[in-house]
Amino acid sequence: MNKYKLVVSDYDDTLLRNDMTVSDATKSAINKLTEAGGYFAICTGRMFQSIRREALKIGLKGYIMSYQGALISDIETGDTILNTSMKCEDALKICRVFESYGEYYQAYIDDTLYVPEVNEKTNYYTSICNVKAVPVGAPLSRFVESEGKPVVKLLAITDPEFAKKFIVEYNKKEPNFLFNISKPGFIEVISRKASKGIAVKSLCDILGIDISESIALGDSLNDLPMIEAAGLGVAVGNAIDEVKARADLVTVSNDEDAVRKIIEEYCL
Repeated sequence: MNKYKLVVSDYDDTLLRNDMTVSDATKSAINKLTEAGGYFAICTGRMFQSIRREALKIGLKGYIMSYQGALISDIETGDTILNTSMKCEDALKICRVFESYGEYYQAYIDDTLYVPEVNEKTNYYTSICNVKAVPVGAPLSRFVESEGKPVVKLLAITDPEFAKKFIVEYNKKEPNFLFNISKPGFIEVISRKASKGIAVKSLCDILGIDISESIALGDSLNDLPMIEAAGLGVAVGNAIDEVKARADLVTVSNDEDAVRKIIEEYCL
């Protein structure tokens, strides 16, 4: 094995190509990595049920860090290894913030997607992630409060410029939460005790390797915590400029099999 024993990749726009597939060449490189004693993991904002389905199609074994790293689970068994959800009363505070702005948002409880109503934004999200949404009526905060359960993530779909301003303001204003952007206009909220960077460190601990032996690849703002935490932080060629500026390395785009290229060059 090379110095790097763990490769962690974001899924959408990083491992996944624009035609919504993962190439056979990339799958082969991942298999060679694991056969050589290395590890490969996906770290994504997606729900576990959504990304697990895709990981099983690819033939992955091991771990998935879903919900921006707030949930670490075993791919094969579906068992939860680490859960860093928000307490119900904490999540309610942010639900009411979104409602005060009149924003459409979604809540994730027990790996189920809850929405106030199904609309165009819901359909856009569910078509990307191939999941079903459960409409519970507005305001969504009323349902969250009545359930009284931990909330692993909240996600608002809004104007991209508003989203940028919002996360800057609320990351300063609300120290118990982490506000991120996964796609333009997608404001994702998880516990401040979780992030993609914390998830990579936790997985390294689980695997018994040093974080300096890890590589992380991504394209968006929510990938920065793991890109900066890993031993080698890689921005794919289609990443936004801020991610490219703060990564250790910029490689080819997701459509050019960035993950395959990095595995072949740095791990095999």
